[in-house]
Amino acid sequence: MTGELGRDATGELGRYRHRAIVSKSARPAPRSAVPGAHLNRFELRLAAGHTHDTQIAVLGTIQGVTMKIFGSALVAIALSIVLLPATSRAEPATNPPELARAAEAYGRGNIAAALKSVEELLARSPANPAALFQAAEYNFRMGDFAAARARLENLVKLPSFPLEGMELLVVVAQAQGDRTRRDDLLNRLRYEIGPAERPRIKTRSDIVRDRIPIPGGEIVAVEYFQRNGMDFTRYLFSPYDPRARPDLGILLRTDLITTNNWANTALLPDNKALFHLDLVEQDADGSKKTGIYQYYVGEPDYDTVRAKVMEILRGDAKPVAGEPGKLAGILKR
Repeated sequence: MTGELGRDATGELGRYRHRAIVSKSARPAPRSAVPGAHLNRFELRLAAGHTHDTQIAVLGTIQGVTMKIFGSALVAIALSIVLLPATSRAEPATNPPELARAAEAYGRGNIAAALKSVEELLARSPANPAALFQAAEYNFRMGDFAAARARLENLVKLPSFPLEGMELLVVVAQAQGDRTRRDDLLNRLRYEIGPAERPRIKTRSDIVRDRIPIPGGEIVAVEYFQRNGMDFTRYLFSPYDPRARPDLGILLRTDLITTNNWANTALLPDNKALFHLDLVEQDADGSKKTGIYQYYVGEPDYDTVRAKVMEILRGDAKPVAGEPGKLAGILKR
């Protein structure tokens, strides 16, 4: 059981946080100058339970930059690592010099050097949860999925570990094509999040389950928990912060009006909802435009939806209604 979700957790592991600072006057840097700089654009908190008498220790800041996908502005991402002891067996919250050096290296866009520094910490502290997670994230961004998975498998065996560690393991299993392990982890996440006592976890409505590389960034795939009613989004594939802009990107969703329209024309069987896969983007004037790429009678599984999303990203799919957006064909640019 994850430390954050488990009721028996006795300590706070910490959390990743980031804030985006947009500089309108900044010029795009060469992509080669900022390798892997699109580190998680949505909030990553590595919290794993807490006590009332723990003290926060700031370990350092990782700074990276990422270009906005649809604009020339640069977004500077500042990620602050806040660590607290996870359990009585965990190491005290200190400021390891290896993490400081990793932060400095990452700030220069040198992920390899950042990884080397974190690995130095792991050499003397192989069960350090923050180091395991950071190293796995760096491995993932460098395309070494096997190394990332090995570290994450070790991370989730610890007495207390972060929710995002298991989410990243889901992402890595997806990248490796290991659907069995992916689905096992997803079922465990869904099971444990439901009865969680901590407010931040109890109120969560989604799981990050996939990250798809695109030029200059990545598409983050979010699975929303199943809901009652007829108006909801099931999956979101977004180049933006999916929790800040859940209305933009490629969305699998259903709504009562469309379902009823199909039901009234005998196109929809009883007790079936109509889902549609939409590409929703926002113009400079704030107006939204939608291209509908696929209708589904009943809810399709994730792999079916993902396959269609990849067609859209490759430019191989055309909308059945509306116009294609900027994401369409982005993998060919």
